[in-house]
Amino acid sequence: MITGKRLALLREEKGYKSQRQLAEAIGINPNTYAKYESGERDISPEWLLKFADFFNASTDYILGISDYRGSHKELNEPLIKRGGVSISRAQFINQVEQLSDDNRDAIYKVVSSMIKKD
Repeated sequence: MITGKRLALLREEKGYKSQRQLAEAIGINPNTYAKYESGERDISPEWLLKFADFFNASTDYILGISDYRGSHKELNEPLIKRGGVSISRAQFINQVEQLSDDNRDAIYKVVSSMIKKD
């Protein structure tokens, strides 16, 4: 059910007051979209990716796996363009960003202590 709630929240934030308005804007059957938002139907992988692109949100956020909202594309592009950051490092950073605040703080403390030793 969290997926439906997140879709509704994203839809409203994007300025669509009704499910029908959003469905027409992205080209999905309004009844199908309504079932996604109500939780009566699981989102197909194809539509999950389309929703993620449309709302500029991660698929994990839409599915309720993570509270990290931003798209992975958005996070990776600036890192890679700055030069020298590999995709695997950018993916690692994405994973760290999805951790709880306490776990991110713990990683920061460990890395900071290692930097000070060098």
